[in-house]
Amino acid sequence: NAVTIVWIAERFTEEHRAALDWLNERTDDKINFFGLEIELWRIGDSPVAPKFNVISQPNDWSRTVQQAATGGEVSAHKQFQLRFWTAFRDYMEREGSTVRCQKPLPQHWTNHALGRSGAHLCSIVSSWNSLNDTKGPEVRVELYLDGSQAKQEFALLQPRKDELERSLGFSLIWHNPENKNICKLYTRQDADWLDEKKWPQHFDWLKQRLEVMHRVFAPIMKQIRDQVEG
Repeated sequence: NAVTIVWIAERFTEEHRAALDWLNERTDDKINFFGLEIELWRIGDSPVAPKFNVISQPNDWSRTVQQAATGGEVSAHKQFQLRFWTAFRDYMEREGSTVRCQKPLPQHWTNHALGRSGAHLCSIVSSWNSLNDTKGPEVRVELYLDGSQAKQEFALLQPRKDELERSLGFSLIWHNPENKNICKLYTRQDADWLDEKKWPQHFDWLKQRLEVMHRVFAPIMKQIRDQVEG
């Protein structure tokens, strides 16, 4: 009973991309929407061939495909992560948050759309301290940039660091790893998320940081995309 809808166009506007992202956020995992931009490529004298670029897809699509391919049982720790994200999504819905959560999965992160591809917010629970690379539980919220334009977009954000952090009301850790087409801007705190009794305070922290980052970065990332594609 699954349904997959694929929309193919020469070019997508931000409004059309946002509409597909909105539909993917609000439908269940049996309904999937994809947006594909089509190009025609020719190498030398070869026949013209179509090339499709994915503009919009379900947030967890790649991970779902990988999980289906690998199979296997879900460990007790993964089941605990699933319970955490399920409870967190329920909390966000009860609180009427404007930030939407993807379908909970047994993993250490969950994604939140920003209305465009190549950039999203990500909530993370980890048993490893990302600040000093030591063992210790934490919760984290990231602006996650990926794809061929991630480095350019990160470079455009860097000169606005002070302005952005004033708007957010807190500082960010800026992470630009070499040899990877990803960049992250994140905020974190030490947090024993493995203690279920402490979940409400962790949910509240995540919600507050997500809502502020969504408010600040959603319009900025659309402007950055326009600058890069210029």
